[in-house]
Amino acid sequence: MTYPLSGEVSSGQPTAAAHYNTLRRDALTLGQPDADAVTLAGFLGRFSHNLRLEALESDRLRVPASPNSPAALMINGCMLTASANVDLSASAKPSGTAADWYVFAVQSGGSTSFTLEVNTSASEASGRRLIGQFYWDGSRIAPGSVQCLASQYLEAVLGRVYPPVFQGRLSLSSGTPVTSSDVSAAGTVYLTPFSGDLVELYVSGRGWRPFALSEVSVSLSGVVTGKNVDLFLYHDGSSLALEKVVWTSDSVRASALAVQNGRQVKSGDASRLYVGTCRTSGSGVTEDSAEKRWLWNVFNQVPRFLFKGEDAVAYAYKDAVWRAANNDSGNRLDILSGLPAALHLWTHVLAKTYTTCISYSGIGRGSTTVNSAQTIGCNYAYAPANTYYRGATIRADLLAWTTPGLQACTWLEKGNGAVGNAWGEGDAALNCLQGILMG
Repeated sequence: MTYPLSGEVSSGQPTAAAHYNTLRRDALTLGQPDADAVTLAGFLGRFSHNLRLEALESDRLRVPASPNSPAALMINGCMLTASANVDLSASAKPSGTAADWYVFAVQSGGSTSFTLEVNTSASEASGRRLIGQFYWDGSRIAPGSVQCLASQYLEAVLGRVYPPVFQGRLSLSSGTPVTSSDVSAAGTVYLTPFSGDLVELYVSGRGWRPFALSEVSVSLSGVVTGKNVDLFLYHDGSSLALEKVVWTSDSVRASALAVQNGRQVKSGDASRLYVGTCRTSGSGVTEDSAEKRWLWNVFNQVPRFLFKGEDAVAYAYKDAVWRAANNDSGNRLDILSGLPAALHLWTHVLAKTYTTCISYSGIGRGSTTVNSAQTIGCNYAYAPANTYYRGATIRADLLAWTTPGLQACTWLEKGNGAVGNAWGEGDAALNCLQGILMG
């Protein structure tokens, strides 16, 4: 059937019933039989275009619009457009206890635009059309909870893949997501963009919602020396922010972690995403160095180098008992993690033996007298007394998952009880404990 069915009418020609009905069919169903097509009004009854919702202040909403980008929709057969922002009036803002609220566009006689109102019921009354929803937490519109029905439809079509995006890292240097040198006595922790500038936080009733990340920071002022501090990212209603929670001890959190869609969040408040842990090296300051890795990231982990060298000139130790290298408990690496993290440590030791001496190298995990390394470095010599020294570099390896909290990993050594071994060469590059921590 060719559209339109109707044709030109000559001046003075009477309008016949058939011609009128043809015009009517063209107008209502684009010339199609009534049994084959709904009317244009029925077809476009739920039409909308360029309709978006955004939060305005902490308790109001806006449909953004302009002459170059108008918002349009149909309500009860009325075609309406707005060429300027449509804001929820202060007198119509939500209140009361926490609940889901629904947003309606309202058509009023004598106007070709629309207004906004909100209600805890999703039912559409006369002259009103449901266009979105949000979560009211009892004092404000929850950040990230405002959704337009159009965006909900797109999410349903496209689906959601977990875990959500997190493009940031904790750092002690502003604008530097991965530091390449030691940083000490830092009083501020930064969350800076890394390989992008988008993060997603959990919003009650809405799931994971995106937020643009520009660098945010938190001061460690008021935190005493030697305390682990968890860091949580959240939205305070106007911008992203970091919350700090001090542990009760080196190994026990003050606030437990919970899991939301596979991600660690603050127990009892899933809107606060756990992003890492630091430890104070002094009052209100922290450190991230090769000897003290006291800033640990949950997301976008990279290998963090660990190193402790010993530059003592050759010294003797023959006892068949593990001890800290050169009998110095400072020959260790202090490691912090908030969750189990991959750790690889190894020693590189120059040991010289003669006669029947044996020199061993090891690594003590949380101990200066018990070896934890899976492989132990050993230099063995057997020869007539005082005949010669046998020198070699020996290595011990420890591969493990860290235990959340603070842990000291000590470089260990021992002999076999026979006189005739010597350790070190006065060069920290030849005698050291080093490794990699993912964080």
